[in-house]
Amino acid sequence: MTGLCKQVRKTCGTILLLAFAHAAFAHSTGENYVFLNIDEDALHVRVELHQNELDSKFGLQLQDEVPDAAALQPVVAYVGEHLEISAFDQPLQLDFRDAGRMTLPQGEFLHLHFAAEWAGALPESLIIRQTLFFEQDPRHRGLLLIERNAVAGRDFGEEYTALIFRPDNAVQELDLVDVPGLLQLREFLWQGAWHILIGYDHILFLLSLLLTSVVFWQAGRWVPEESFRNPLLKVAGIVTVFTVAHSISLSLAALDIVKLPSRPVEIVIALSIIVMAMDNLRPYLPKRWVVIFLFGLFHGLGFATVMGHLTFRMVDLVKVMVLFNLGVELGQLAIVLAVFPLLYLLRKKSWFVPVVIQGGSVAISVVAAYWLVERVIG
Repeated sequence: MTGLCKQVRKTCGTILLLAFAHAAFAHSTGENYVFLNIDEDALHVRVELHQNELDSKFGLQLQDEVPDAAALQPVVAYVGEHLEISAFDQPLQLDFRDAGRMTLPQGEFLHLHFAAEWAGALPESLIIRQTLFFEQDPRHRGLLLIERNAVAGRDFGEEYTALIFRPDNAVQELDLVDVPGLLQLREFLWQGAWHILIGYDHILFLLSLLLTSVVFWQAGRWVPEESFRNPLLKVAGIVTVFTVAHSISLSLAALDIVKLPSRPVEIVIALSIIVMAMDNLRPYLPKRWVVIFLFGLFHGLGFATVMGHLTFRMVDLVKVMVLFNLGVELGQLAIVLAVFPLLYLLRKKSWFVPVVIQGGSVAISVVAAYWLVERVIG
């Protein structure tokens, strides 16, 4: 208890220190970025695209120099088709100005500069349609950030995400008069839930834990539970251990106390799925709960990577952590509610163990093994 109190005091102290810091903007693969500078005379737009998307869509490689005009032309045209900004109910004419490139730990990025002069007074709001690369990847996200807003008389730099675009939310309105400078907190709740629902590795890990929740190991075979109470308690225990583990590591990573590169984390996550799925064939883990907890810590670091790509004021760190983690739990709960009742109803079928538990575990292991190899070789 004394150690826990010391850790709580340490964490609170860290939060207070971070409250006076600025968030460092972290680019990521699977995301594109649109920066707006709303000046008195014109709207300046900077679009930043990752090498992966450029290579996949256009076969464009970013080397030591900015691509020439001929190579840029299809990219500029594509951005023009998939990024539309309207003011006073009229689309703005975004004229391409110049291009550049930058090297970050997450890879090479191409940035394109567009501008549109105001025809008259500054607008009070903008309607933005952003569908960049959504046709290639339904999980792709587009982040819109405001650097300068002359309408509200505020400068933000690269600190604030104002909007997040997804395939199901590709058209949004940006209020320029009352910009809080912070992505609405409910978006962090949604991002937490959305990440686990589209995070297939997290889903498979959870499924590998749930498959044997309605049976128990006896005399070298799986036997169906007779009561509903035991499976329910088992699921509650699984979810609790996994939740506590990933909540701890998510918080420590968000507070910048724990830092691990994303690649080894993703490798361990793939390995965790294989280990737990193989344990379903013939239990070999002496302390399954401990293993779930340890692997849960790495899954939390995976969640933290996604949360870290959503820029926000550090003074809102606690709110963001709580809401994002709550979103993860809601997504996790949705999976449990969809899977557990079905497993319970089918547990006494003669084919349940060979098909669902054994066959399902092997299938899960094969998929996870593919991910493991893919992540190891990069």
